[in-house]
Amino acid sequence: MYLDLMPVFVALAAGWLWRRHAPGGVDAAHMAQALNMLMIYLTGPALIFAIMSRASLNLELMVIPAAGYVCSLGGLLLAWTAYRLAGQRLGLSVQGRGAMLLAAGFANGSIALPVVVSLFGHPGMPVVFAYDLIATTLLIWTVGVAVAARHAEGANRVSLGREILRLPPAWAVFAALAVNLLGLPVPDRVVTTLRYVGDAGIPLMVFVVGLSLRLGALRRLGAAVPALLIRQVAGPALGLAFAYAFGLRGETLAVLGVAMASACPAVGVILCHRYRLDTELYGAALTASILIYLVLAPLYRSLLMG
Repeated sequence: MYLDLMPVFVALAAGWLWRRHAPGGVDAAHMAQALNMLMIYLTGPALIFAIMSRASLNLELMVIPAAGYVCSLGGLLLAWTAYRLAGQRLGLSVQGRGAMLLAAGFANGSIALPVVVSLFGHPGMPVVFAYDLIATTLLIWTVGVAVAARHAEGANRVSLGREILRLPPAWAVFAALAVNLLGLPVPDRVVTTLRYVGDAGIPLMVFVVGLSLRLGALRRLGAAVPALLIRQVAGPALGLAFAYAFGLRGETLAVLGVAMASACPAVGVILCHRYRLDTELYGAALTASILIYLVLAPLYRSLLMG
């Protein structure tokens, strides 16, 4: 089953190698910034609209983001408790605890989507979009920003509403759901074109994640262990229990579990910089969680499908 993830491993390794060698003199920071803008403004919205405008809107699609809220908010509560009890023993500052709360509470859709496509094919994509965009994205720019600001020291605040409205993928979700719910026809040629443009962003997501790998930061991994256990085991367990109680079964539940167990979000690095949290520690958690996720994802699939 790990052979299914070979494209993800290759794209991830390519990003890491680019970070180390910077071909053509283009360093990882500039490459990541350019590709992130491409995915946010072009490939992401195109793929989201193509998939969500024709997705089957049923009770399952409503349960998925609700389970995402349980996973994230439950994970944040568990992490707050764990680091309140063990923070001083681990030698963490207030800024370090804030970074670990961000690491524990939110998933990384950029790596979850390619992994889900590799393990389940394109039919799993609506589940990831419903989970990542309707739950995770909204939570991280509201609750996540509040958590970062609470643990910051002298950082500038941002307008949450403005940040969300500046995300073209969010607009693509709203437009696709409106078209879907109103039954407006979308020509097949338009959907095919959007899929062609959007599918190009799937390997780029993994490549950008590879650009963020910082293996040297793993020396501080000990303080991140509670956050990783919550992010990739305890939080998903809460969300899956909720989803199961509301009737999710089979492949839909398995896709949701794989998405929930994803790595820490790359946007957490931005929040750590903006609010002067412990960015190095967050980098250690992000790098470790990506590597762990590539091992856990097929196991979640086998367990939940069985």
